[in-house]
Amino acid sequence: MKYIIFFCIAFVGITSTTAQNAICIDYDAAGNRVGRQVCCTSCLPPPPMGGEDRSTSLETSEELTLKAAPNPTTGMVQLITTGFPPEAKVWVFSSSGVIVLQTTLNSGQIDIGHLPSDIYYFRVLHEKKDKTIVVEKI
Repeated sequence: MKYIIFFCIAFVGITSTTAQNAICIDYDAAGNRVGRQVCCTSCLPPPPMGGEDRSTSLETSEELTLKAAPNPTTGMVQLITTGFPPEAKVWVFSSSGVIVLQTTLNSGQIDIGHLPSDIYYFRVLHEKKDKTIVVEKI
């Protein structure tokens, strides 16, 4: 009898948990895999559906770029972008997929000096425009 109770509790525990971290894979227009990263799937809006290219806007053909300087950094990071307005959202993820900072792009200056040394993923998102870059904090 106690084995049946244990099995029922274990089954309910396994089926009711959801994974928050996942591997996100980026593809180019030809369908080739061009990038892979750990992401927090329960924290962000879902990616566009229907096979749309995540790296371009549906409304314009404006090219999106996202660069960080200096990389690696000890604190202040300057995000250099084209195609994103100042009100674009910026999420900073740790290497384990946890959101450690949420802000808006504004001038592009983001201070991660208070965070421990790690690999961080900076995701910039506005409407259907989406780019991610890796920054090392030393």
